[in-house]
Amino acid sequence: MESFVHIVIYFSLRYLQHNSTVVAPFLLKQIFDEDVINKEGRVVGGTQKRSLINDFGIPLGPDFEFSSAALQKWFKWAVQAANQWIEHCSPTPLSKDRAIQGPQGAEPQLQFSDHSSMAQAFVDCLNSQDWPTDEPRPIDAAPEFDGGTTRTSKRPFASEDIDDGSIEGSRK
Repeated sequence: MESFVHIVIYFSLRYLQHNSTVVAPFLLKQIFDEDVINKEGRVVGGTQKRSLINDFGIPLGPDFEFSSAALQKWFKWAVQAANQWIEHCSPTPLSKDRAIQGPQGAEPQLQFSDHSSMAQAFVDCLNSQDWPTDEPRPIDAAPEFDGGTTRTSKRPFASEDIDDGSIEGSRK
């Protein structure tokens, strides 16, 4: 689910209008193509991408908005829902203040427990009448951004990564 949210945000940043003063190629590289060498010498990345979900879009800036009200509404909901799902799946329980409150005395509910509500929210977004009609056709705001095709692999392959079915050969 988190991957779907990332894909929609990536293409929305790249092709649709928003109020960010930061140039799109910089935003795309910072969030989706960030990598560093950790203390073990491995190339790792994804902290800004994870922060996009965990910190409710903060890497984009506190006042960030897409020019489409429908997309902005979906973006806020989807980021919160993905964050809530990650918390639900993590070892620590979902905090009651992050869950949708049901009827009095009912257990807090997840915004989604399967893919259907995320799919329906996206369909509703696409079908909304809140899309700008005065915007030009989508333009690639980052044509020079290669999407990471020239960088090193963030997950280097090693023979010990092969899952041969044994406990020793399991992926780490």
